[in-house]
Order: sequence, then structure tokens, then C-alpha cells
Amino acid sequence: MNDFSEYFQGDIPSKRLNVLERIKNRKIHQLIRYSTRPLDEAARVYELPHHLLFRYGSSSLLITLDSGLTV
Repeated sequence: MNDFSEYFQGDIPSKRLNVLERIKNRKIHQLIRYSTRPLDEAARVYELPHHLLFRYGSSSLLITLDSGLTV
């Protein structure tokens, strides 16, 4: 088995206290949910209207705060 630990580290939120402190008490400015499927395809597959698809995104979620920080 390959050891990629020098390249990748587990990203457990509780071990990122510096990030948690920076986002505490901030307001969310924008949320972007990436998906492995285009919007129309996902709507067809999940049989849901576009406005309900956000929760079914299977990729990264970017949160931009009022401070400009994006996590």
C-alpha cells in the first residue's frame, strides 16, 4: 500500500481550530455546492426541481463569509 501521508492529511474540522475561530460569529455571504452532474441531468435523475437539488450535490461545498474568507 502506498503511503501518501506526506501529500495528504485528514481534514477533520475539530483539528482545524484556527479555521473554526475565523468563521465563528460570521455571516454567510454565499454558498456554492459543486456537483458531479450537470443541473438538468441531476434534476432528471433525482426527479426533483432545480431549487431542491442543493442538498444532493456530491462534491465540495464552498462557503464565503462576510469577511471574504472562503472555506
